[in-house]
Amino acid sequence: DKIRAPLGLRIEASSRCLIFFNGKLIGRYVPEGPQSKFYIPEPLIKEENDIVLMIQDIGRDPLLQSVDVEPYFIHRTCSMKIEFY
Repeated sequence: DKIRAPLGLRIEASSRCLIFFNGKLIGRYVPEGPQSKFYIPEPLIKEENDIVLMIQDIGRDPLLQSVDVEPYFIHRTCSMKIEFY
């Protein structure tokens, strides 16, 4: 058994954002929700990475409270042998 923890990006902001990870769009953030955590596809992850947020200014001061990289979820992998008779 192995423990796996794919990465995610958690955002808290006062304005809408487009989220790019290494040049690829991975999500759209809306402050009203419901989503604040975005999966980072494993093939996009490199030794050095770029996170770019394009924040929409809609007449109020856009505020980016936090951006965190954290496990998206944690799961255990296992292998099974299935035999058919």
